[in-house]
Amino acid sequence: MSEKKESVVDTLFDVGEAWASYGLKTAEHAVAASAKTLEGISKLLGSLSEELKREKKTSDVIDVPAES
Repeated sequence: MSEKKESVVDTLFDVGEAWASYGLKTAEHAVAASAKTLEGISKLLGSLSEELKREKKTSDVIDVPAES
C-alpha cells in the first residue's frame, strides 16, 4: 500500500476511535444522569410509602354508606 493510502487509512481509523470515545463518554454521562434521577424517584416513592403507612395507622375507620 502506498504511503498516502496508509495515511488515509490511519486518519480514518483515528477519526473512528475519536468518535467511539466521544460516544462512550456521552453514554456514560447519560446513564449516570438516569441513575441519579431514578435514585431520587426511588427515595420519593419510599417516603410516600412510609407516609401512607403512617396515615393508615392514624386514620379513623372509613364509614361505608349502608345499602338502601
